[in-house]
Amino acid sequence: MFLGGCRSASEAHLAFLNAAASLRALDPAANVPVLSVLPTVGESRGLAGLFEAQRNLDLLHEHARRLGAASPQAAAEGSLERGGRICFIENDFAPSQPEEAVLEGLRKNPDDAGLRHVYADMLLERGDERGELINLNLRPLTWERITRAGEIERRLIGDLERKLGVKIGIGFYFKGGFLSGISIEEPTKQAVEGLFESLDGPFIRDLEIRNADGAEWILALAQSPHASNLKRLSLVNTGLGVEGILALARCRLASLTNLHLSSNGIGEEGARALARFPYLSKLTTLELWNENIGAEGARALAGSPYLSVVTTLRLMGNHIRDEGLRALAQSPLHSKLAILELWNENIGVDGVRALVQSSLFAKLRTLNLTGNVFGPDGARALARPPHPSNLVTLGLPHCGIGDEGAEALADSRHLSKVESLYLSSNEIGDAGARALAQPSAYLNLRVLDLMFNRIGAEGAQALRESPFLSRIWVKT
Repeated sequence: MFLGGCRSASEAHLAFLNAAASLRALDPAANVPVLSVLPTVGESRGLAGLFEAQRNLDLLHEHARRLGAASPQAAAEGSLERGGRICFIENDFAPSQPEEAVLEGLRKNPDDAGLRHVYADMLLERGDERGELINLNLRPLTWERITRAGEIERRLIGDLERKLGVKIGIGFYFKGGFLSGISIEEPTKQAVEGLFESLDGPFIRDLEIRNADGAEWILALAQSPHASNLKRLSLVNTGLGVEGILALARCRLASLTNLHLSSNGIGEEGARALARFPYLSKLTTLELWNENIGAEGARALAGSPYLSVVTTLRLMGNHIRDEGLRALAQSPLHSKLAILELWNENIGVDGVRALVQSSLFAKLRTLNLTGNVFGPDGARALARPPHPSNLVTLGLPHCGIGDEGAEALADSRHLSKVESLYLSSNEIGDAGARALAQPSAYLNLRVLDLMFNRIGAEGAQALRESPFLSRIWVKT
């Protein structure tokens, strides 16, 4: 496609991008300036945009001449004759449907900034403000651009709400002019179908479903080819249950890296089903809150071959108890686990000891055991692991460790890498405060949280006057 036949800036961009692709097919190492010289919004419309595109195309012809070809197209043809390949941008941009061709290219290469510029030009030429949003998202941020982009995004979200007949939560966000993250309240099957069939559907990477009445909407997710683009999926209070989990298994979630399930009633059987999902093989973050999976559900997750690359595991209110933690700690499959958060899981001293004695403990960077009342004996176990710990963050709020537990932690020589230590609501008094105020092995400590304890004037003075804590943010 030559510039002489172009009728608009967007067609000129297409000519430029195709010529660039031709040259790269011949010489992949050629320094062809594609994105850096593409006109931006305001410059790409009318004659100014055409002149700029002409200059870009001239540069490509200069590259072709240096390679001994009469034109970029001739260079590409020569490459084909020698068995080479031409990587034109998706379709041949048939003049009858250039917009659909560009959009299809974007669906397959959503991060292609050059194609986004072209599509933005096409939208602007017919007065669609999404074109302006695309260009605003691709340019350096300023307060004015952020404000203008926000205005356009809110209008687009309002239009989508009316079209789908649902409420969209405030957590939506756009990337490159298209909806990338969205939260839907009380969705129907028709609403989920409409969402993925919309212009934004192929670009959605982060989906949250809240307060659904039944699991019929999952059928729409399972039938959409765009489900494979999702990277994060959050399901909150959807009444999913075991049958819903089994239906979820039919969704092609091949790109999923983050799964959050909260208050869906999946139970132990749902956890077992989840552990058999082959589509979770890329999952790096798994969060199950108030799903009541129990110790056997935790054991199923620990034995799943599809969760071997998980780096972050957050469980809250599932009643996994000591047996569940022991299964997780002894699992050979979680070799990459670095962040383990177990809130209110009815874990006692035996569970803490099993974790500390395992090889997993030495690999963890963050450990949060909030709300598990294992008392001072559990704190002693954490303070005296058989090997030095790599923990950077240790969270023990509401664990009932008292003064004895605080003294054991203060005297630990195995937690020297800890930077943040959270001990709020632990019935720590003046004795525990004095112990923590003394010089210790916590050479990297930056944050010490002692809020909502029983520290009196004496303990507060010890903390305030401690030279060891002078460089540390102490919350009391």
